[in-house]
Amino acid sequence: MLIEAINALLELNLSWFYEVIFLNLFWVFAFMAIAYMFWTGKKAFAGFFMVVFAIWQIADFTAVSGWVWAVGAFLFVHYVSRMSILIFVSDTKWLEPHLPKIYTVQFLILLVIFNLFIFR
Repeated sequence: MLIEAINALLELNLSWFYEVIFLNLFWVFAFMAIAYMFWTGKKAFAGFFMVVFAIWQIADFTAVSGWVWAVGAFLFVHYVSRMSILIFVSDTKWLEPHLPKIYTVQFLILLVIFNLFIFR
């Protein structure tokens, strides 16, 4: 999806972006809510583009490499580890501003471990 977005941007194909936005209104609002939650409303619009870019990048990477990230076992381990990280970070005040970065690193490490050692 990221490659299609870059292609549409280079071609100045605004109708592609119009279709993506209006055919996926739920995801637009969900990603905006995620950005608002992570960036606490200050830079939510820029955070929205970060979230969309990250998800499109992960979706394209997994499609090209054959790795998985949207299967039940991976999502279970991901959410359980995310909750434990959230509990740890909420207890240490100096880590709270870095929560999106910590979540990103946790996701990437878990993605590599799950695809190289568990999912075969």
